[in-house]
Amino acid sequence: MTTWGKISVSNFFNNIEIKGIENLPKDKPIIFIANHQCTFMDAVTMNTLSPSAFQPAFLTRSDVFTKKIVYFVLNKMKLMPIYRRQDGPDFVERNERIFNNCKELLANNRSFIIFVEGSHSDKRRLRILKKGFARMGFDAAADHDYSLDINIIPVGVNYAHFTKFKSDFLIQFGKPIKLADYYERYQENAQKTLNIIKNDAHDKLKEQMIHIPDLERYDLMEHLRTICNPQVVQSMNLDYKILSHQLEADQNMIEQLTEIDKTQKEPLDNLIPKVEIYTNTLKDLDFRPYLFEEDYSTTKGGLFAQIIGLVLLLPFHLYGVIFNYLPYKFLDIFTLKYFKDKMFHSSIKMSFSMFLFPLYYLILCLIFFLIFKNIWWTLLFLVSIIVGGKLAAQYWIRYRKIKANWRFLNFKGNKTQQYQNLKNQHKDIVSTVLNLMKG
Repeated sequence: MTTWGKISVSNFFNNIEIKGIENLPKDKPIIFIANHQCTFMDAVTMNTLSPSAFQPAFLTRSDVFTKKIVYFVLNKMKLMPIYRRQDGPDFVERNERIFNNCKELLANNRSFIIFVEGSHSDKRRLRILKKGFARMGFDAAADHDYSLDINIIPVGVNYAHFTKFKSDFLIQFGKPIKLADYYERYQENAQKTLNIIKNDAHDKLKEQMIHIPDLERYDLMEHLRTICNPQVVQSMNLDYKILSHQLEADQNMIEQLTEIDKTQKEPLDNLIPKVEIYTNTLKDLDFRPYLFEEDYSTTKGGLFAQIIGLVLLLPFHLYGVIFNYLPYKFLDIFTLKYFKDKMFHSSIKMSFSMFLFPLYYLILCLIFFLIFKNIWWTLLFLVSIIVGGKLAAQYWIRYRKIKANWRFLNFKGNKTQQYQNLKNQHKDIVSTVLNLMKG
């Protein structure tokens, strides 16, 4: 399950980076606390990408377990439901069983993950944490005379895009918070200590993710991230190819601009109309900000070479589509029909693909074997359809990118003045942000 899960996750995302594994203590009880953005996609990715020595169970909202098929899939992934008052009058008793399971895990130097915000959100910001993670830790420690060396590990779950296929994904483990450092204070004043550790954990978790604190400035900061990140990375002498460096640049930019905004509202107020005009124009044209960066260049000659490559690979693309389209399309229809919240879409597609595609491949191979009666040819067929599916996905991405670049070059050649205006707007926004950060 874990191996196939890793393959599925690797196929779903483009670039994956895992940072901070050295912060995970071995042979110690661990409570992983994570931000919650993309429903149970967060749990799936953490489950499959965590080192083999740390395969945690998960606590998540009970309402995602309502459908039997979903319950089956999530149960196989070691997800445990947390019940709320609206789930029934016996929610306390049902939670007690789950919490006892968690305490047993800690007593045996095992681990579990809890999404401490309590619900998912499509905003890149950390909300107020629930106290449940600390309460469970202290309860487990009390059962063993406060002898357990429980570690709380903050985990930042960072998606380049919440729902897009083949986007980038970064999971970042922070340094452990030693629960034993709070035992004495907890025994003196439990409620006060719960608030203290909740606030400490909030600060440590913020360091592992993008946190835009001011909702009034949220849209502005989010747009500035996508526009300015490459140049901010460069100004900090970091490597743009490293996802954690992109995160560090975003955190630095947001922190500095937020601090400036506390005493001077004018700089960001002046940026708002510039950013709105620029981003709205790009949205209407369906272009991305990187096209207007100073060092971006592409030629029709280069695109012609790529188009020839697409033509040569077209038969392989079609082969992959023929043998992989049916389960892909089924998941697409199923997700749109039964899950109205778009934040569930990528979770459902990736989670269910781990079960649906192997079953589908098994049926195809069985049919193939019954026709040709040769196990080696059947195994070769299996490899070919898996590789073909991967190639088909990459082919489609490359085709769309070439098509977009061709459209951009035509725009650049035919609408020179508008192109130059957008390039100047991009340069103006980036230089303004960099100058603000320099102070």
